[in-house]
Amino acid sequence: MRYSASVTIEIGKTEDDPHEEYLDVCFGHITQVSILFPPGHAGLTHLQIFHQTRQIFPSTPGESFVGDDTQHVFAERWPIFEAPHRLMLRAWNDDTENPHTIYVDISVLVPEILMPVIVQSPMLPEGMV
Repeated sequence: MRYSASVTIEIGKTEDDPHEEYLDVCFGHITQVSILFPPGHAGLTHLQIFHQTRQIFPSTPGESFVGDDTQHVFAERWPIFEAPHRLMLRAWNDDTENPHTIYVDISVLVPEILMPVIVQSPMLPEGMV
């Protein structure tokens, strides 16, 4: 399953008073994350991704993704098993003149896809093998 969000951060949203929004996802494992900072951000916008109360991306607590005409893409293996199955996107904007939008895409692999389905053979009448 692929989930997307456009996170628009208004002027005045600081690290102490960030923009926060939720992205509902399905039960499974996050397998890929893509974060796009279009041209013009000048390294002034920041994004952190949380699951429950834990910052999961970037993994270093307190750090954030930044960029300008930059795309951060990485493979991952983060379990989303406990409800609610949602991520919090926490962002702020150090630009005092312009709002900015960050684009986030997250792929979640459902466990059933990881495990083969075992199908029992139908019972054939005796002698039909």
